[in-house]
Amino acid sequence: MCPPMNHNRRAPAYSIKSRDVTKFLDEGPGPNLYLLPTCIGPKVPDKRAQGAFSM
Repeated sequence: MCPPMNHNRRAPAYSIKSRDVTKFLDEGPGPNLYLLPTCIGPKVPDKRAQGAFSM
């Protein structure tokens, strides 16, 4: 027979490592700082394009 489950969420009473006070810090740039390169997109002014189809 299995012992009853403990559903309380708390830190373990006996642990080897102490709990960190700081949370995860995101050091990367925000999502609005990412720029697409100029070679992506249907209307690229500085790239020469070929025809989409031929006969």
